[in-house]
Amino acid sequence: PFPSPTLYSSSRVTLTTITITGRVPIGSVVTGFVVQWQRDTSVGCSDEDEGTIAVNSTFATYVISGLEPGNRYLITVRLFNAAGSGPVSNTITASTEESAPSSPPSSFRRVTITPNSITVQWGELECLGRNGVITVPFPSPTLNSSPRVTLTTITITGRVPTGSVVTGFIVQWQRDTSVGCSDEDEGTIAVNSTFATYVISGLEPGNRYLITVRLFNAAGSGPVSNTITASTEESAPSSPPRTLRIVTITPNSITVQWGEVECLGRNGVTTGYTFQVLRNGGVEGTVEVSGDVLEATVPGLTPSTTYIVKVAAVNRVGAGPFTSSIFFQTEALVVGLERTFYTVSESEEAVEICITAVGVNTPCPSTQSFQVTLSTTDESAVSPSHYEALSEVLTFARCDTRHCVNVSITDDLVNEPEETFSLSLNKISSFVTLSTTAGEVLITDDD
Repeated sequence: PFPSPTLYSSSRVTLTTITITGRVPIGSVVTGFVVQWQRDTSVGCSDEDEGTIAVNSTFATYVISGLEPGNRYLITVRLFNAAGSGPVSNTITASTEESAPSSPPSSFRRVTITPNSITVQWGELECLGRNGVITVPFPSPTLNSSPRVTLTTITITGRVPTGSVVTGFIVQWQRDTSVGCSDEDEGTIAVNSTFATYVISGLEPGNRYLITVRLFNAAGSGPVSNTITASTEESAPSSPPRTLRIVTITPNSITVQWGEVECLGRNGVTTGYTFQVLRNGGVEGTVEVSGDVLEATVPGLTPSTTYIVKVAAVNRVGAGPFTSSIFFQTEALVVGLERTFYTVSESEEAVEICITAVGVNTPCPSTQSFQVTLSTTDESAVSPSHYEALSEVLTFARCDTRHCVNVSITDDLVNEPEETFSLSLNKISSFVTLSTTAGEVLITDDD
């Protein structure tokens, strides 16, 4: 008698395949097997789906493919050889895995409308689009819009509709790049717990995030909840501004520029910058600028002096670290006699002696006042016989470039040779650099 094979009842399944295995009685002379399957129309979809295939192989394992997701199938097998085929095996049932419906409901229509409601109706999905058993629609959870936040965490809470059969939830978040930092920061996590509260950790301080949640169970995941936004607390910047550089240096000031703090070091909204100039360990000048200004000038510095400059970013919490220090020296303030030799007739009564100040940013060589002394010394001309001796402190106010004084000349009736007296320029303010320190005045006789 031709043997009857045995099909094992535990089959491996996927969305569209069923893998069957069986056993052939010992001593059977077979050359292949015939597999036959059909959809079990007593459950699920009633449309027919069946097939038969003969396989020239000793029976052991076979994969039935091209099936519909979420359907139960009845499967048998028969052995055959050159003389014909034998009896049918036992019948086993196996169901392919479910997938989400691939077709929409049919005949969607409006039924009634009232001032406060609308009633609609629809038909079932077509058989082959169901891909499983149609159940109560998967609920959409609700996220509360006021989460608790810290520097690096956001605690979300929500509500699951009553009667929902869920085993967990999927939380998804991403940085809102439309505000603040534009670098991406996102994540997804599945939590096997009934939804109530979850702490999203490892976030960046002072950033706004978009957050959603979806529920899931053994059949899959449901629709996405409402999207909420939440911002982590700010902290002081953790990085300094970028690319600090000197733009201009004058005898009394410095102008610098810098770049914004790198994205992940801002820890909030940058509200301004603190720019400092130091000398001998002490702060010589500080300038506070608003958040969108990346340049500053510190006035009131001393010419020909070495300083250190640095800048730090500021937000609502406080100031961050300063940049590395840059050393610089202010330009010299050069002061000197406008001329080193003057000629004057004794009949002119006086000679005008002028001292000039020159700096890089003329017409304002110095933003602070300074002093020099101008004095005369007898040579062949003797005071007061030939001129009135002078020793005067000259004060240059802010932005002064020129200061002049008159030296009186004595007009006598004596016929005499030409006579001279000398001029001497000295500094009182230590930061002044003298370009000329001496001059001479020649008095000619007009008798």
